[in-house]
Amino acid sequence: MGPLVMQALEYNYRFYVEQYMDTFIKVKLNHDDLLRADKFVKEKITAKATESHHIVDGSQEYKRSYTGVLGEMAVNKFLGSDSVDLTVGPSSNYSVPDLGSCGIKSVEWGKYPLILKVSRYPEIIVLKHNDDTLYICGIATPLILNTFQSLDCVLSPNVIRRGEKTGFYGFDKLISPIKIKYVLESSITGR
Repeated sequence: MGPLVMQALEYNYRFYVEQYMDTFIKVKLNHDDLLRADKFVKEKITAKATESHHIVDGSQEYKRSYTGVLGEMAVNKFLGSDSVDLTVGPSSNYSVPDLGSCGIKSVEWGKYPLILKVSRYPEIIVLKHNDDTLYICGIATPLILNTFQSLDCVLSPNVIRRGEKTGFYGFDKLISPIKIKYVLESSITGR
């Protein structure tokens, strides 16, 4: 990417994401959390080394998985829970929302979260500032996810080529992180 494209992406990130930072909830993880995440990701990568998707996309596997599990840990810490699933098995066994009725999408600071082009359940959006500092941005309903998406937010040509995912930019449409507990309880109880 040339300097003009990078400047445009940085401007867009400030416009679509950073200006809403005062609504995000900051969560700090401790050293033990980071060690658990590292151990889990290494075991996961070893176990999935034979799956075709992981063979094709292995170059960023550790970084992406590590960011994902840190995001799950941050959300669970915020919710007062320690129910992060650190078991390893075939990917097909884990193709469900992280919290039963709601997923968690985590991404490094400066990037947009990758989502399915057609989302069927809500996602909690988390930004990883660094390994021990994450920001819970809020929760996006399927309507929000399906409306505020663009391939212009995707950096990886491989992701674009596969055609399943896109980038989410609707941070101004997120339900406040403060309401996450209520939204999750309502979706479970049906109220």
